[in-house]
Amino acid sequence: MKFKWNWKKEWTLPAFLILLGMAAGGALLVQDWKGSSLPSDQGLCRPLAGETALEEELEVQSLFGTQRLPVTVEAQRLTKEEIREKLPEIAKELELSIAGKNPSLDQVQEPLLLPEELEGWPVSITWRVEEGGPVCEDGTLNQQNLSKEGVLTELTAQLQWEEEILIWPIYVRVFPPERSQEEAFLESLKEAVEQESMHSQYEPQLSLPKEAGGVALKWSRRMDFRGILVGILGILGAFLQILSKRQEKEKQEQKKRSQMEMDYPELVSKLKLYMEAGLTCRAAWMKIAGDYQEKRKTGQTECRHIYEEMLKTGFEMQSGVGELKAYERFAERCRVPCYKKLVGLLTQNLRKGNRGLGELLETEMWQAFENRKALARRQGEEAGTKLLLPMIGMLGVVMVIVIAPALMSMQM
Repeated sequence: MKFKWNWKKEWTLPAFLILLGMAAGGALLVQDWKGSSLPSDQGLCRPLAGETALEEELEVQSLFGTQRLPVTVEAQRLTKEEIREKLPEIAKELELSIAGKNPSLDQVQEPLLLPEELEGWPVSITWRVEEGGPVCEDGTLNQQNLSKEGVLTELTAQLQWEEEILIWPIYVRVFPPERSQEEAFLESLKEAVEQESMHSQYEPQLSLPKEAGGVALKWSRRMDFRGILVGILGILGAFLQILSKRQEKEKQEQKKRSQMEMDYPELVSKLKLYMEAGLTCRAAWMKIAGDYQEKRKTGQTECRHIYEEMLKTGFEMQSGVGELKAYERFAERCRVPCYKKLVGLLTQNLRKGNRGLGELLETEMWQAFENRKALARRQGEEAGTKLLLPMIGMLGVVMVIVIAPALMSMQM
């Protein structure tokens, strides 16, 4: 059994959208896959001295699964003299930043912020806090058994920038809370990355650790699957295009059928009139089609689909197609039940003669007029249904206009 594939013109744009979406999605997937891979030595290129540090979001694979870890690739180091000049300024900025929601460090009532590094500076900070003091390890406050005058506690911050160290008296040291096995692994992983960063700070690449906490690591950049999304959008666009075309075509077909049904009584009446005047069925057909063609040329009427089909049938009969065959083709093109019935009457006339055809056409004409009235009523009901929602909206507006003044007067 052979299947024949018929390509339709309206499939061209949807097919193009699918191919375009799949091609773009595939290209993005390949690009993101290449960008997510790292060299064989698992290293990242370090920025040159003076440049801004880079933020890389990497994925690490271990026995705990795949975790995402942001890694900062810092720039090269500065001179010792510049570091010594900057450390006191950084310490003063740090002293202002740890207050958090408190108005000042002299009036601490909210938890303190104890960073291990200060944003914008490559400085590691170590905190020391008095044992049993009012400031806890994580920056929260132990406010029980405190006097109204408050308790002053001395803190020490050790700022280290490369080999230079500055001891600055302020408030706090933070100890990590109890963590799960996976959280402990992540902490050791961060420490391993920081250690590797310090060891390779003079090298052009930031070396990534191959193990942390006794667990083997495998690094890669995070891959973005946006190519799949683009491909899905292309398929969705093609589907919507096909659906829109089909709906538009169905609306046009429905409008065409409705117009044909409205023109049916008039056509039957004309055929009956001309055939009673002595014309043959073919002559009456050609007369009706010819009158319509003349009116179309002079702009006296708009396009009527049923008369266009009658013109095609007339051209077929003039080109040699048999009258019976031409009527059958006319019924196939119209695809409206009433015209199939009319063609049945005409073909019966050709086979058996004109006896009784006038009475049949007259009966069909009156029945067609009744059907036309029913069709007009149905279309009116559909139009009324479409206007129901706007009318409800207008009713709501009127009710608001009427009720709102009454409610306002009651409140006054």
